[in-house]
Amino acid sequence: QEFYRSEGNVCYLTYGNPMLLDTPAQILIDEGNKYGFDVNIVSGQSFLDVITARMSYPIDGKGLIVVDATTLVEQGLILSPKIPAFIAQVGAFRQARVGSLSSRSQEDLSDLFSYLLTFYPKTHEVTFCDSNEFGDDLIFCKLALDSAILAADAITYATTLFIPPCTH
Repeated sequence: QEFYRSEGNVCYLTYGNPMLLDTPAQILIDEGNKYGFDVNIVSGQSFLDVITARMSYPIDGKGLIVVDATTLVEQGLILSPKIPAFIAQVGAFRQARVGSLSSRSQEDLSDLFSYLLTFYPKTHEVTFCDSNEFGDDLIFCKLALDSAILAADAITYATTLFIPPCTH
């Protein structure tokens, strides 16, 4: 608040759409509005835009589930195997701060994958979606859900798990 009053402008830059699963952006918006500051949002492509375009996966009117991994498990949200799901921020699962993350272990993520197995068959193929360290190239890794935990050490805070609908 003091910086804004003395300098006149504050800019928060983040990748993607700051209105989609971006807690710091929401805090800045809420606080800016609380203190009467002008808040302008400029959106970029979200992770959903980038992933669905690269996968050539159409989003249609049949529905889509988008949720962060921690909220999914902690709130016991129900997933429908008939609707595609994007589980975001897999590497940040149950982590208070993104900056404190190191590589994740299978033990760190076991509750998440156990939870997913209550909705999907163990052989259901899922896709890990992530980018390289420069953010300019998406990396996809497909695994059966019961084997997905094996990828734990390669998961980052920005990893999204795409779960296509079950066909049977």
